[in-house]
Amino acid sequence: MPSPLQTSQVLFREEQQFRQPWLWALLLGGLAVAQAATLPMLLRFQHHPWPASFWLSLIFPSVFMLLVCALFLYISMVTEVRSDGISVSFRPFQMRPQFISYSNIANFEAVTYRPIAEYGGWGIKWGRAGKAYSVSGNLGLLLTLKDGKTFLIGSQQPERLKAAVDSIIKR
Repeated sequence: MPSPLQTSQVLFREEQQFRQPWLWALLLGGLAVAQAATLPMLLRFQHHPWPASFWLSLIFPSVFMLLVCALFLYISMVTEVRSDGISVSFRPFQMRPQFISYSNIANFEAVTYRPIAEYGGWGIKWGRAGKAYSVSGNLGLLLTLKDGKTFLIGSQQPERLKAAVDSIIKR
């Protein structure tokens, strides 16, 4: 039997990735520092009979930073406004998307927020302002749920996202 997410119609879809220049400057800077620290040591001791653990400890920082960079290339947040609710997933960290049924939404509005001050940054966050899924920027759709909790969905197109939700709720 197909799940509701497989049978409902998608009215709006947005995929976001971590592509901020400042973030990539930090990541690639970390990789450069790891390389700069490792390469001279490898060249200096290349003919020395050190144990394998020594060689691994030398190259580990570079390999680690390469893996972190690859992970940030792969991470994406996908928001879908469907005929039965809103689906938000943060790949590869979630096996199942976060799903919010329209029947659970009391109010919603496009907002400008302060990611660091209100939620502690970007990603899947729980802050004093509630739960947030965000990748970049400071715009999003703030949902107030019927139980009083809030859920922020970061978006580069908050007005289009709001209009899609509005079109379903008005039906």
